[in-house]
Amino acid sequence: MMNDKEILSDLARRTGAIATDICKQLNNIEVQLRDKYLLGIMNRHSIILEDVANILSQKHESRLMSAFILSRCLLDDFLTILYFHNKQYDNSVFINHTSEAYKQKLKMVTESRKINEKYFEGKQIGMATKEIERGQYESFCSIESNKILFKNFKKREFKSFPKTGSAFAELIKSDTNAASANSYVLWKFFSQYVHYSLVTYELEQAKGARQIEVRQLKEVLSYCYKTIFMASSALVQFGHPHIFNDPTNVFEAIMKGREVPKT
Repeated sequence: MMNDKEILSDLARRTGAIATDICKQLNNIEVQLRDKYLLGIMNRHSIILEDVANILSQKHESRLMSAFILSRCLLDDFLTILYFHNKQYDNSVFINHTSEAYKQKLKMVTESRKINEKYFEGKQIGMATKEIERGQYESFCSIESNKILFKNFKKREFKSFPKTGSAFAELIKSDTNAASANSYVLWKFFSQYVHYSLVTYELEQAKGARQIEVRQLKEVLSYCYKTIFMASSALVQFGHPHIFNDPTNVFEAIMKGREVPKT
């Protein structure tokens, strides 16, 4: 008989296989902005769930921290796509999301330049200079299709996308999202493994805590399944038909013995 860790490894692998199959079906299709994101999420789940499955099957129960960190990434994807779903996959929301990502990318260049100037007189190898920063911005702004990402192109003001907490606060107002409320709590919980602290250490040492965390991974897998299902449904909606194959009824297996309702 398989133990809890082995069962979870099998469930993670079976869930990821659904995403892998969809990626294969939709290989080489022509994609727009929304399609790129949805296919990217599908591919990401295919890869990460396989990694989680391997960690669970190969490592001792005391050495599962990387699985918890990856679970936090998967929960982040779920909360984001649930937000898109709540907004009916409006293209403007995807534009805002993309804009926020590029804003943060260029902001890193600016921060690098500021640190270089403040502490290294602008001479530190591998850090940005004014010339590098200017070149990055000018190159980005010269691409005509990028102009849609700006709230004010002349002032280089990007459009914005809500942070996870703000997005969740908006989502939870809807009764239809009530079944997924605990996903944010788990996201916050597993964030403690991303940002290591004494709290993380105490969690690792607490008697019985690891067994609880392993069981929580089963709930994470339920959200992963929902992410794949929502992404699949949206891709069909946007003109990319395919078959959602779940031959082993993995969702039923994930939900077995749990009280979290289906959405």
